[in-house]
Amino acid sequence: MRNKSDGSPNKVYDRILGYKETFTSAGAAEDISQASIVSINAKVEENSYYDTRTKEIRNGYQFSGSFLNSKRKDEDEGANFEIQGVVGKMKDEYDRDGNETGRLLISFIVIGYKGKANVIELVAEGSKKEFISSHWEEGDTVIVTGKVISSYKTIVTYEEQGFGDPIKRTRTVGRRELLVTGGSPSGATEEFSYSADDIKIALQKRSADMEVMKEKAQNQAKAKTKTSGSFLDDF
Repeated sequence: MRNKSDGSPNKVYDRILGYKETFTSAGAAEDISQASIVSINAKVEENSYYDTRTKEIRNGYQFSGSFLNSKRKDEDEGANFEIQGVVGKMKDEYDRDGNETGRLLISFIVIGYKGKANVIELVAEGSKKEFISSHWEEGDTVIVTGKVISSYKTIVTYEEQGFGDPIKRTRTVGRRELLVTGGSPSGATEEFSYSADDIKIALQKRSADMEVMKEKAQNQAKAKTKTSGSFLDDF
C-alpha cells in the first residue's frame, strides 16, 4: 500500500515503483541479453484453500517478498530454498494408479509471523529419502535446503482409429514442488528446538483457521448456487 496503517508514507512502496527505472524487463529489451538478472529473497508460506468441488482442503505454498537486487557475479542462477522448521508426518508417495513412486512426502512445519504454523509439503527422493527416513523423526527441528521446481511440459499422444489418421491428443502436465537436496544430520538439541507444546498450540490454531476458511467457502458456494437458481426460476 502507498501508506502504512498509521498513514505515514510506505518506503517499500516507493522502492518497488523504482524498480521500473532500475531494471530492464525482457519485454522492453531489444535483446534478451540486455534484460536485468535479479536476485529475489522471499519467505515461503502456506497457501491452502478449500475445494468446494471435491470438498477437500488443497495444500499449497507461495513465496512472499518485496525486494529485488541485481544479481551478483558470484551468485548462481536458480531457484533454491533454505528453511528451518519442524518435521511433521512423513509418508511414501503414490501415483494415481496406487503405485509407489519411490519418493517421500514430508509435512514440514514452518513457524511464521506471530507464531503462525505454515505446513508445507517437501519431497525427497533417492539417497535423500533414505537418509531422512533413517535419521529424522516427527517433531525434530531441522534445517532443509532444496530446489524450487516449477515447470510444465506438453505430452502428445496418438489414438489409432478403425481407419484413417490417428487422433492427436495434447495435454499439459505441471510439476510444482519443493525438492529436498540436503539438510541437518539429525534433529537439533532441545536448546535449539521449537517447543513441542508451542507447535501443538500453533497447529491447533491452524486447524481452527482451516475450519473457518472451509465454512466461508461453503457459504459462498451456497450463495452462488442460490443466486443462479433464482435467475433460472425467472424463465
